Amino acid sequence: MFSATFVLGYVVPSLQTRIELFSDSFESGTAPLVDGKQPMEVGHWSGDYTEFTGAMGRVKPASGKQMLRFVRADYEGQHLPESFSSDSFRLLDLRPHKKELGEGTAVVRLSALFNGDLSATEGPFSCVLKLYALDADFVKERQSGAFTGSIRERMLANSSSTRVRLDGNPATWQKAGNELRLPPETDFLMIQVGMSNDSKSKTEPRDTFPAHYVDRVQVVLAHVPEVTLP
Repeated sequence: MFSATFVLGYVVPSLQTRIELFSDSFESGTAPLVDGKQPMEVGHWSGDYTEFTGAMGRVKPASGKQMLRFVRADYEGQHLPESFSSDSFRLLDLRPHKKELGEGTAVVRLSALFNGDLSATEGPFSCVLKLYALDADFVKERQSGAFTGSIRERMLANSSSTRVRLDGNPATWQKAGNELRLPPETDFLMIQVGMSNDSKSKTEPRDTFPAHYVDRVQVVLAHVPEVTLP
């Protein structure tokens, strides 16, 4: 009994402070860009074909009147029939919170709610959340076009959530989450929300998502001490 209690307290440290960095239920703002690019400017969603929408069929927004719908696994000007994942990205500026990152204890948590009406299409389908820590020099180079390579070549750190399988019930929203400990030199955070068709069928298309959604995307920063190894 004593050993079990000790281990639980050891691996789940308490959160000392919490700062909400970002929250979006898609109630306002410009429509998402569908140019396939990861945005290097703060303030909009960008990536594959997605759209803001109200209630559709049996799926209602988790809150408010709108949600983000995944439409296709490609983007404007580029048809990718072999693709099976629709992803949207957003860039967050963390420079106003630099003092929170200095001690190396800052952890960001990304969470979102996903839903789908699986009677409207084949499956199975699953969702994923990803986080990328970036520095200002990299973002500036991408903005100017001086660097055109993959974000993975210059990212400071990243993490990907465990894939969450949709339950097929349009009346329930499923929560997914992902965490990343931020290096002190982090200036920007890239978040990614995605939906994938995990079917192995070779005859049915996997690049369209007629009834799949995300809502209530939130990013929170907290201080979590590093776990001391024995």
